[in-house]
Amino acid sequence: MPGHASRAFLVRAVAYGLQAEVYGGLDTKTLRLLERAGRASGKASGPQRRQLSKGSKLFREWHGEVYEVLVLDKGFAWRGETYPSLTAVARAITGTNWNGWAFFGLKRRTEKAPADG
Repeated sequence: MPGHASRAFLVRAVAYGLQAEVYGGLDTKTLRLLERAGRASGKASGPQRRQLSKGSKLFREWHGEVYEVLVLDKGFAWRGETYPSLTAVARAITGTNWNGWAFFGLKRRTEKAPADG
């Protein structure tokens, strides 16, 4: 089970497991159908986790100043401090709550946001 799964999802997963144990799991025909459906798109099911490579540098201009952040194994470095997330770095830079991925231009936005907040 994924570590970030919601309580409701985990309850349903356990309930399904108990039901499958008592009544049997999916039949062969259904399993094959699901397998074909997963292969048909050529993509893995579910959202893909975005990753930044260790050692990458992110740059952002904010109010006329350029900020540089280094991607670490676990976290991000900015001005000699280590932060657990890009959101924490964005908060330290701006003093307000920002989605870190959006602040550094890594998240697709549906609407145009001001470039310099």
